[in-house]
Amino acid sequence: MYRRIDTGSLAPAGVRYLAWLTAGCLPLVAMTPLLLPDGGFWALGLLSVLGLAVAVRGVMGSSLVAWRLPLLLACAALVWWGTGLVHGEGREALPFVGVLLAASAASWVRPLVARCQAAWWWGAGLTGIVTGGWALWQHGMQGVSRADGHAPMHAILYGNWSLLTGLCCLVGMAWAASRPQRRCWLAWLLAGALGGLLASLLSGSRGGWISLPVVAWLLYRLWWCHWPVRRRWRAGMLALALLALPVLLPQTGVQGRVAVAIAETRSYLADDARGSIGTRLEIYRGSLSLVAERPLLGHGLADYREGLRQRVAQGTLIPSVARHWHAHNDLLDAWVRRGLPGLLIVVGLYLIPLWATLRALPDLPASRRSLAMAGLVLPVMFLDFGLSYAFFAYPQALAGYLAWALVLVPSTPPGQGSRSTQSRYRQTPRVL
Repeated sequence: MYRRIDTGSLAPAGVRYLAWLTAGCLPLVAMTPLLLPDGGFWALGLLSVLGLAVAVRGVMGSSLVAWRLPLLLACAALVWWGTGLVHGEGREALPFVGVLLAASAASWVRPLVARCQAAWWWGAGLTGIVTGGWALWQHGMQGVSRADGHAPMHAILYGNWSLLTGLCCLVGMAWAASRPQRRCWLAWLLAGALGGLLASLLSGSRGGWISLPVVAWLLYRLWWCHWPVRRRWRAGMLALALLALPVLLPQTGVQGRVAVAIAETRSYLADDARGSIGTRLEIYRGSLSLVAERPLLGHGLADYREGLRQRVAQGTLIPSVARHWHAHNDLLDAWVRRGLPGLLIVVGLYLIPLWATLRALPDLPASRRSLAMAGLVLPVMFLDFGLSYAFFAYPQALAGYLAWALVLVPSTPPGQGSRSTQSRYRQTPRVL
Protein backbone atom coordinates (compact mmCIF):
# COMPACT_ATOMS: atom_id res chain seq x y z
CA MET A 1 0.00 0.00 0.00
CA TYR A 2 1.73 3.14 -1.19
CA ARG A 3 0.72 6.65 -1.99
CA ARG A 4 1.62 7.51 -5.60
CA ILE A 5 2.16 11.12 -6.63
CA ASP A 6 2.16 11.70 -10.35
CA THR A 7 5.59 12.92 -11.37
CA GLY A 8 9.14 13.42 -10.16
CA SER A 9 11.37 11.62 -7.70
CA LEU A 10 13.51 12.29 -4.69
CA ALA A 11 16.11 14.92 -5.46
CA PRO A 12 19.52 13.20 -5.59
CA ALA A 13 21.08 15.82 -3.30
CA GLY A 14 18.31 15.37 -0.76
CA VAL A 15 18.62 11.60 -0.81
CA ARG A 16 22.39 11.83 -0.43
CA TYR A 17 22.03 14.15 2.55
CA LEU A 18 19.51 11.87 4.26
CA ALA A 19 21.64 8.81 3.53
CA TRP A 20 24.64 10.42 5.20
CA LEU A 21 22.51 11.34 8.21
CA THR A 22 21.30 7.74 8.38
CA ALA A 23 24.88 6.48 8.24
CA GLY A 24 25.80 8.78 11.11
CA CYS A 25 22.87 7.60 13.22
CA LEU A 26 23.17 3.84 12.70
CA PRO A 27 26.12 3.34 15.11
CA LEU A 28 24.14 5.21 17.76
CA VAL A 29 21.09 3.03 17.10
CA ALA A 30 23.29 -0.04 17.61
CA MET A 31 24.85 1.26 20.84
CA THR A 32 22.27 3.24 22.77
CA PRO A 33 19.70 0.50 23.69
CA LEU A 34 22.36 -1.42 25.58
CA LEU A 35 24.78 1.23 26.83
CA LEU A 36 22.80 4.39 27.69
CA PRO A 37 20.00 5.05 30.20
CA ASP A 38 16.68 4.79 28.35
CA GLY A 39 18.76 4.10 25.27
CA GLY A 40 15.95 2.35 23.41
CA PHE A 41 14.02 5.62 23.38
CA TRP A 42 17.02 7.49 21.98
CA ALA A 43 17.60 4.92 19.24
CA LEU A 44 13.99 4.89 18.10
CA GLY A 45 13.75 8.66 18.40
CA LEU A 46 16.69 9.17 16.05
CA LEU A 47 15.17 6.85 13.48
CA SER A 48 11.73 8.47 13.75
CA VAL A 49 13.15 11.94 13.03
CA LEU A 50 14.97 10.58 10.00
CA GLY A 51 11.89 8.66 8.90
CA LEU A 52 9.74 11.77 8.99
CA ALA A 53 12.36 13.62 6.95
CA VAL A 54 12.36 10.83 4.36
CA ALA A 55 8.55 10.86 4.16
CA VAL A 56 8.37 14.65 3.80
CA ARG A 57 11.09 14.62 1.14
CA GLY A 58 9.29 11.82 -0.71
CA VAL A 59 5.97 13.67 -0.75
CA MET A 60 7.57 16.96 -1.78
CA GLY A 61 9.57 15.17 -4.48
CA SER A 62 6.47 13.41 -5.84
CA SER A 63 7.90 9.98 -5.07
CA LEU A 64 6.35 6.77 -3.74
CA VAL A 65 5.80 6.74 0.02
CA ALA A 66 5.12 3.48 1.85
CA TRP A 67 2.08 3.51 4.14
CA ARG A 68 1.33 -0.13 4.98
CA LEU A 69 3.82 -0.63 7.84
CA PRO A 70 3.35 2.88 9.35
CA LEU A 71 -0.42 2.37 9.40
CA LEU A 72 -0.04 -1.10 10.93
CA LEU A 73 2.13 0.23 13.75
CA ALA A 74 -0.19 3.18 14.31
CA CYS A 75 -3.17 0.81 14.58
CA ALA A 76 -1.22 -1.32 17.08
CA ALA A 77 -0.62 1.83 19.14
CA LEU A 78 -4.33 2.63 19.09
CA VAL A 79 -5.27 -0.89 20.20
CA TRP A 80 -2.65 -0.83 22.96
CA TRP A 81 -4.05 2.45 24.28
CA GLY A 82 -7.61 1.11 24.01
CA THR A 83 -6.76 -1.89 26.19
CA GLY A 84 -5.22 0.47 28.72
CA LEU A 85 -8.36 2.63 28.80
CA VAL A 86 -10.53 -0.45 29.33
CA HIS A 87 -8.61 -1.20 32.53
CA GLY A 88 -8.35 2.42 33.65
CA GLU A 89 -4.63 2.49 32.85
CA GLY A 90 -4.56 4.82 29.85
CA ARG A 91 -1.77 6.95 31.33
CA GLU A 92 0.38 3.89 32.04
CA ALA A 93 -0.08 2.76 28.43
CA LEU A 94 1.14 6.07 26.95
CA PRO A 95 4.89 5.14 26.91
CA PHE A 96 4.11 2.03 24.83
CA VAL A 97 1.76 3.99 22.57
CA GLY A 98 4.49 6.57 22.01
CA VAL A 99 7.00 3.82 21.16
CA LEU A 100 4.71 2.30 18.54
CA LEU A 101 3.92 5.71 17.01
CA ALA A 102 7.63 6.56 16.88
CA ALA A 103 8.27 3.22 15.17
CA SER A 104 5.56 4.08 12.68
CA ALA A 105 7.44 7.23 11.70
CA ALA A 106 10.84 5.51 11.83
CA SER A 107 9.75 2.84 9.34
CA TRP A 108 10.13 5.33 6.46
CA VAL A 109 13.92 5.33 6.88
CA ARG A 110 14.26 1.61 6.05
CA PRO A 111 15.10 1.93 2.31
CA LEU A 112 18.21 3.96 3.18
CA VAL A 113 19.66 1.47 5.66
CA ALA A 114 21.07 -1.11 3.23
CA ARG A 115 23.05 1.61 1.43
CA CYS A 116 25.03 2.45 4.55
CA GLN A 117 25.21 -0.88 6.36
CA ALA A 118 28.94 -0.52 7.03
CA ALA A 119 28.01 2.12 9.61
CA TRP A 120 25.75 -0.39 11.33
CA TRP A 121 28.40 -3.11 11.49
CA TRP A 122 30.93 -0.63 12.83
CA GLY A 123 28.46 0.34 15.55
CA ALA A 124 27.61 -3.29 16.34
CA GLY A 125 31.29 -4.16 16.77
CA LEU A 126 31.85 -1.14 19.01
CA THR A 127 28.78 -2.06 21.06
CA GLY A 128 30.11 -5.55 21.69
CA ILE A 129 33.57 -4.30 22.61
CA VAL A 130 32.27 -1.65 25.02
CA THR A 131 29.70 -3.88 26.71
CA GLY A 132 32.30 -6.63 27.18
CA GLY A 133 34.73 -4.19 28.78
CA TRP A 134 31.99 -2.71 30.96
CA ALA A 135 30.86 -6.13 32.20
CA LEU A 136 34.48 -7.12 32.89
CA TRP A 137 34.99 -3.92 34.87
CA GLN A 138 31.88 -4.56 36.96
CA HIS A 139 32.83 -8.16 37.62
CA GLY A 140 36.55 -7.70 38.24
CA MET A 141 36.88 -4.19 39.71
CA GLN A 142 33.52 -3.54 41.36
CA GLY A 143 33.01 -7.10 42.54
CA VAL A 144 29.41 -7.51 41.38
CA SER A 145 28.22 -11.08 41.02
CA ARG A 146 26.12 -10.37 37.90
CA ALA A 147 26.94 -7.57 35.47
CA ASP A 148 24.06 -5.31 34.49
CA GLY A 149 23.35 -2.04 32.69
CA HIS A 150 21.56 1.21 33.42
CA ALA A 151 18.13 0.80 35.02
CA PRO A 152 15.83 -0.78 33.99
CA MET A 153 18.47 -2.78 32.07
CA HIS A 154 19.12 -5.22 34.92
CA ALA A 155 21.17 -8.39 34.60
CA ILE A 156 18.58 -10.37 32.61
CA LEU A 157 17.86 -7.65 30.05
CA TYR A 158 21.50 -6.62 29.85
CA GLY A 159 22.87 -10.12 29.49
CA ASN A 160 20.43 -11.20 26.81
CA TRP A 161 20.89 -8.03 24.77
CA SER A 162 24.66 -8.47 25.01
CA LEU A 163 24.27 -12.03 23.71
CA LEU A 164 22.20 -10.72 20.81
CA THR A 165 24.92 -8.17 20.03
CA GLY A 166 27.59 -10.85 20.01
CA LEU A 167 25.62 -13.11 17.69
CA CYS A 168 24.89 -10.22 15.31
CA CYS A 169 28.63 -9.52 15.15
CA LEU A 170 29.25 -13.18 14.30
CA VAL A 171 26.69 -12.97 11.49
CA GLY A 172 28.30 -9.76 10.26
CA MET A 173 31.64 -11.48 9.80
CA ALA A 174 30.34 -13.03 6.56
CA TRP A 175 29.77 -9.50 5.25
CA ALA A 176 33.21 -8.44 6.52
CA ALA A 177 34.90 -11.27 4.62
CA SER A 178 33.79 -9.71 1.33
CA ARG A 179 35.01 -6.20 2.12
CA PRO A 180 38.24 -4.73 0.67
CA GLN A 181 39.59 -4.20 4.21
CA ARG A 182 38.36 -7.60 5.32
CA ARG A 183 41.10 -8.26 7.91
CA CYS A 184 40.29 -5.08 9.81
CA TRP A 185 36.55 -5.69 9.59
CA LEU A 186 36.89 -9.34 10.64
CA ALA A 187 39.04 -8.41 13.64
CA TRP A 188 36.61 -5.65 14.61
CA LEU A 189 33.50 -7.83 14.47
CA LEU A 190 35.25 -10.77 16.13
CA ALA A 191 36.17 -8.48 19.03
CA GLY A 192 32.55 -7.33 19.18
CA ALA A 193 31.32 -10.92 19.21
CA LEU A 194 33.70 -11.85 22.02
CA GLY A 195 32.70 -8.79 24.03
CA GLY A 196 28.98 -9.46 23.66
CA LEU A 197 29.34 -13.12 24.64
CA LEU A 198 31.56 -12.20 27.59
CA ALA A 199 29.04 -9.66 28.88
CA SER A 200 26.25 -12.22 28.60
CA LEU A 201 28.26 -14.76 30.57
CA LEU A 202 29.19 -12.29 33.30
CA SER A 203 25.55 -11.25 33.64
CA GLY A 204 24.59 -14.83 34.49
CA SER A 205 21.50 -14.71 32.28
CA ARG A 206 20.48 -18.22 31.30
CA GLY A 207 17.37 -17.62 29.18
CA GLY A 208 19.18 -16.62 26.01
CA TRP A 209 21.50 -19.61 26.00
CA ILE A 210 18.60 -21.92 25.12
CA SER A 211 18.18 -20.19 21.76
CA LEU A 212 21.74 -20.83 20.54
CA PRO A 213 21.05 -24.27 18.95
CA VAL A 214 17.92 -22.92 17.25
CA VAL A 215 19.76 -19.89 15.87
CA ALA A 216 22.64 -22.05 14.67
CA TRP A 217 20.25 -24.42 12.89
CA LEU A 218 18.41 -21.54 11.19
CA LEU A 219 21.63 -19.92 10.02
CA TYR A 220 22.90 -23.23 8.66
CA ARG A 221 19.71 -24.15 6.82
CA LEU A 222 19.12 -20.73 5.30
CA TRP A 223 22.66 -19.53 4.78
CA TRP A 224 25.76 -21.50 5.73
CA CYS A 225 24.77 -24.68 3.87
CA HIS A 226 25.20 -22.76 0.58
CA TRP A 227 28.80 -21.78 1.37
CA PRO A 228 31.83 -23.67 0.05
CA VAL A 229 32.73 -26.63 2.27
CA ARG A 230 36.02 -25.16 3.50
CA ARG A 231 34.46 -21.85 4.47
CA ARG A 232 31.57 -23.68 6.14
CA TRP A 233 33.95 -25.70 8.31
CA ARG A 234 35.95 -22.63 9.30
CA ALA A 235 32.84 -20.70 10.31
CA GLY A 236 31.42 -23.67 12.19
CA MET A 237 34.60 -24.33 14.15
CA LEU A 238 34.97 -20.65 15.04
CA ALA A 239 31.38 -20.43 16.27
CA LEU A 240 31.68 -23.70 18.18
CA ALA A 241 34.88 -22.57 19.90
CA LEU A 242 33.40 -19.21 20.89
CA LEU A 243 30.32 -20.83 22.38
CA ALA A 244 31.91 -23.92 23.95
CA LEU A 245 34.93 -22.34 25.64
CA PRO A 246 32.92 -20.34 28.22
CA VAL A 247 30.91 -23.44 29.09
CA LEU A 248 34.05 -25.50 29.68
CA LEU A 249 35.75 -22.89 31.87
CA PRO A 250 34.39 -22.95 35.46
CA GLN A 251 35.58 -19.36 36.03
CA THR A 252 32.79 -18.03 33.78
CA GLY A 253 30.10 -19.32 36.14
CA VAL A 254 28.11 -21.00 33.37
CA GLN A 255 28.43 -24.47 34.86
CA GLY A 256 27.22 -23.24 38.23
CA ARG A 257 24.21 -21.41 36.79
CA VAL A 258 23.19 -24.46 34.75
CA ALA A 259 23.55 -26.72 37.81
CA VAL A 260 21.35 -24.39 39.86
CA ALA A 261 18.68 -24.36 37.13
CA ILE A 262 18.65 -28.16 37.00
CA ALA A 263 18.41 -28.44 40.80
CA GLU A 264 15.55 -25.93 41.00
CA THR A 265 13.65 -27.73 38.24
CA ARG A 266 14.00 -31.06 40.03
CA SER A 267 12.80 -29.47 43.27
CA TYR A 268 9.72 -28.07 41.54
CA LEU A 269 8.86 -31.45 40.06
CA ALA A 270 9.13 -32.82 43.60
CA ASP A 271 6.51 -30.27 44.79
CA ASP A 272 9.12 -28.00 46.37
CA ALA A 273 9.00 -24.72 44.43
CA ARG A 274 12.03 -22.56 45.16
CA GLY A 275 14.56 -20.32 43.49
CA SER A 276 14.02 -18.36 40.29
CA ILE A 277 12.89 -21.43 38.30
CA GLY A 278 10.28 -22.44 40.86
CA THR A 279 9.00 -18.87 41.20
CA ARG A 280 8.67 -18.48 37.43
CA LEU A 281 6.74 -21.72 37.08
CA GLU A 282 4.41 -20.64 39.87
CA ILE A 283 3.89 -17.27 38.17
CA TYR A 284 3.01 -19.09 34.94
CA ARG A 285 0.49 -21.25 36.78
CA GLY A 286 -1.15 -18.28 38.45
CA SER A 287 -1.16 -16.23 35.24
CA LEU A 288 -2.80 -19.04 33.27
CA SER A 289 -5.57 -19.29 35.84
CA LEU A 290 -6.16 -15.54 35.50
CA VAL A 291 -6.18 -15.81 31.69
CA ALA A 292 -8.92 -18.43 31.97
CA GLU A 293 -11.06 -15.92 33.88
CA ARG A 294 -10.82 -13.08 31.29
CA PRO A 295 -9.24 -14.34 28.06
CA LEU A 296 -10.59 -11.58 25.79
CA LEU A 297 -9.94 -8.34 27.69
CA GLY A 298 -7.36 -9.34 30.30
CA HIS A 299 -7.03 -7.95 33.80
CA GLY A 300 -4.78 -4.91 33.59
CA LEU A 301 -1.75 -4.46 35.84
CA ALA A 302 -3.57 -3.66 39.09
CA ASP A 303 -6.05 -6.54 38.88
CA TYR A 304 -3.32 -8.91 37.76
CA ARG A 305 -1.21 -8.19 40.82
CA GLU A 306 -4.27 -8.41 43.07
CA GLY A 307 -5.18 -11.76 41.53
CA LEU A 308 -1.73 -13.13 42.31
CA ARG A 309 -1.88 -11.79 45.88
CA GLN A 310 -5.22 -13.49 46.46
CA ARG A 311 -3.86 -16.81 45.29
CA VAL A 312 -0.83 -16.42 47.54
CA ALA A 313 -3.13 -15.64 50.48
CA GLN A 314 -5.18 -18.74 49.67
CA GLY A 315 -2.01 -20.84 49.67
CA THR A 316 -2.28 -21.94 46.04
CA LEU A 317 0.92 -20.06 45.06
CA ILE A 318 4.20 -19.63 46.93
CA PRO A 319 4.75 -16.25 48.70
CA SER A 320 7.61 -15.13 46.42
CA VAL A 321 5.12 -14.76 43.53
CA ALA A 322 3.44 -11.73 45.12
CA ARG A 323 6.41 -9.38 44.66
CA HIS A 324 6.48 -9.72 40.86
CA TRP A 325 4.50 -7.37 38.60
CA HIS A 326 4.70 -9.17 35.25
CA ALA A 327 4.31 -12.76 34.11
CA HIS A 328 7.98 -13.39 33.15
CA ASN A 329 6.79 -14.45 29.69
CA ASP A 330 6.02 -11.96 26.94
CA LEU A 331 3.11 -13.83 25.38
CA LEU A 332 1.55 -14.75 28.70
CA ASP A 333 2.08 -11.27 30.13
CA ALA A 334 0.41 -9.62 27.13
CA TRP A 335 -2.53 -12.01 27.30
CA VAL A 336 -3.19 -11.81 31.03
CA ARG A 337 -2.86 -8.01 31.24
CA ARG A 338 -4.09 -6.76 27.84
CA GLY A 339 -6.21 -9.66 26.70
CA LEU A 340 -6.40 -11.17 23.24
CA PRO A 341 -5.61 -7.85 21.44
CA GLY A 342 -2.38 -7.50 23.41
CA LEU A 343 -1.44 -11.09 22.65
CA LEU A 344 -1.98 -10.55 18.91
CA ILE A 345 0.21 -7.42 18.95
CA VAL A 346 3.11 -9.26 20.60
CA VAL A 347 2.74 -12.21 18.22
CA GLY A 348 2.87 -9.73 15.34
CA LEU A 349 6.03 -8.15 16.73
CA TYR A 350 7.70 -11.56 16.40
CA LEU A 351 6.15 -12.88 13.20
CA ILE A 352 6.13 -9.82 10.95
CA PRO A 353 9.95 -9.39 11.03
CA LEU A 354 10.37 -13.14 10.52
CA TRP A 355 7.96 -13.18 7.59
CA ALA A 356 9.48 -10.10 5.97
CA THR A 357 13.02 -11.48 6.27
CA LEU A 358 12.19 -14.96 4.95
CA ARG A 359 10.19 -13.43 2.09
CA ALA A 360 13.03 -11.13 1.03
CA LEU A 361 15.99 -13.52 1.46
CA PRO A 362 15.82 -15.37 -1.89
CA ASP A 363 16.07 -12.14 -3.90
CA LEU A 364 18.68 -10.34 -1.83
CA PRO A 365 22.20 -9.85 -3.19
CA ALA A 366 25.06 -11.41 -1.24
CA SER A 367 26.14 -8.02 0.11
CA ARG A 368 22.84 -7.62 2.00
CA ARG A 369 22.36 -11.14 3.30
CA SER A 370 24.33 -10.65 6.52
CA LEU A 371 22.14 -7.73 7.52
CA ALA A 372 19.03 -9.76 6.69
CA MET A 373 20.25 -12.77 8.66
CA ALA A 374 20.81 -10.51 11.65
CA GLY A 375 17.21 -9.42 11.11
CA LEU A 376 16.20 -13.07 11.34
CA VAL A 377 18.25 -13.64 14.50
CA LEU A 378 16.61 -10.65 16.25
CA PRO A 379 12.99 -11.92 16.56
CA VAL A 380 14.12 -15.51 17.12
CA MET A 381 16.29 -14.40 20.02
CA PHE A 382 13.60 -12.15 21.48
CA LEU A 383 11.06 -14.94 21.18
CA ASP A 384 13.40 -17.08 23.26
CA PHE A 385 14.09 -14.25 25.72
CA GLY A 386 10.35 -13.83 26.11
CA LEU A 387 9.88 -17.44 27.20
CA SER A 388 11.47 -16.75 30.60
CA TYR A 389 11.09 -12.97 30.97
CA ALA A 390 8.72 -10.21 29.80
CA PHE A 391 10.99 -7.93 27.78
CA PHE A 392 8.05 -6.08 26.24
CA ALA A 393 6.76 -5.15 29.69
CA TYR A 394 9.44 -2.42 29.54
CA PRO A 395 8.84 0.37 27.00
CA GLN A 396 12.61 0.91 26.73
CA ALA A 397 13.15 -2.70 25.67
CA LEU A 398 10.26 -2.53 23.19
CA ALA A 399 11.72 0.67 21.70
CA GLY A 400 15.15 -0.92 21.31
CA TYR A 401 13.68 -4.02 19.68
CA LEU A 402 11.68 -1.99 17.17
CA ALA A 403 14.66 0.25 16.38
CA TRP A 404 16.87 -2.76 15.62
CA ALA A 405 14.09 -4.49 13.66
CA LEU A 406 13.57 -1.46 11.43
CA VAL A 407 17.30 -1.42 10.66
CA LEU A 408 17.91 -5.15 10.20
CA VAL A 409 14.77 -6.48 8.53
CA PRO A 410 15.06 -6.08 4.73
CA SER A 411 12.89 -3.43 3.14
CA THR A 412 11.18 -3.81 -0.21
CA PRO A 413 11.36 -0.81 -2.49
CA PRO A 414 8.00 0.84 -3.11
CA GLY A 415 6.22 -0.77 -6.03
CA GLN A 416 8.35 -3.92 -6.10
CA GLY A 417 7.69 -5.72 -9.34
CA SER A 418 7.84 -2.53 -11.38
CA ARG A 419 11.17 -2.27 -13.15
CA SER A 420 11.01 1.50 -13.36
CA THR A 421 10.48 1.77 -9.61
CA GLN A 422 13.25 -0.68 -8.83
CA SER A 423 15.70 1.13 -11.09
CA ARG A 424 14.84 4.40 -9.39
CA TYR A 425 15.46 2.79 -6.00
CA ARG A 426 18.82 1.42 -7.09
CA GLN A 427 19.93 4.89 -8.02
CA THR A 428 19.93 5.91 -4.35
CA PRO A 429 23.55 6.96 -3.60
CA ARG A 430 25.67 4.42 -1.76
CA VAL A 431 27.12 5.67 1.50
CA LEU A 432 30.20 4.16 3.14
